[in-house]
Amino acid sequence: MSLPVLDNHDPRIHYIELMLRRDIRTVPEYPLPSGFRYGMYQPGDRDAWIAIEQSAKEFDDDD
Repeated sequence: MSLPVLDNHDPRIHYIELMLRRDIRTVPEYPLPSGFRYGMYQPGDRDAWIAIEQSAKEFDDDD
């Protein structure tokens, strides 16, 4: 039995806006695996960011 392949913009999947709230002081810390890091958007990241958003089908083009 194989699972169906769903597109993230499949019209059968409904978008529901959801806001979760939590006191930031109670969020546990989990270290990232070796070789990974968190980073904020920096000048020069535009093309990589566009590629990520396009792969998620959030943007149709570079503009």
